[in-house]
Amino acid sequence: MYDGNLGGKRKIDINEINKSLVLIHTMSDANKEAQSTSIVPGLSDYNDIKDFLAKHSITKNVNKKVITNTRIGDSKTSIHGGSYHISDAEYDTFLKLYYRDVVSKNKKEYLTEKQRDNDGPLVVDLDFR
Repeated sequence: MYDGNLGGKRKIDINEINKSLVLIHTMSDANKEAQSTSIVPGLSDYNDIKDFLAKHSITKNVNKKVITNTRIGDSKTSIHGGSYHISDAEYDTFLKLYYRDVVSKNKKEYLTEKQRDNDGPLVVDLDFR
């Protein structure tokens, strides 16, 4: 954390919010008006869910990021498997894109979500065919 006086402005840089989110908060000493800028991408930064997943794709044992989601491939529908890291900061954007591009259009998708180790619910998946 940095807290110093920079030419009449005080700058606070918070770098450890989920290690993915950087929030820079600048406050003017003269008028005490706060301005916040988030550099976390939103819906308008992605064309669709495929674009979002492509930008969050990771390779096992190469990236140091934790795999949060996986995709089971299906050659019949041209869905390719993969591993992804979606931070908590971008999860809301992911869910909105997923709903907009998959659920509302009744498309097939084969994404799985990794269970959280310490703070998630106990989840049971029952498949009745």
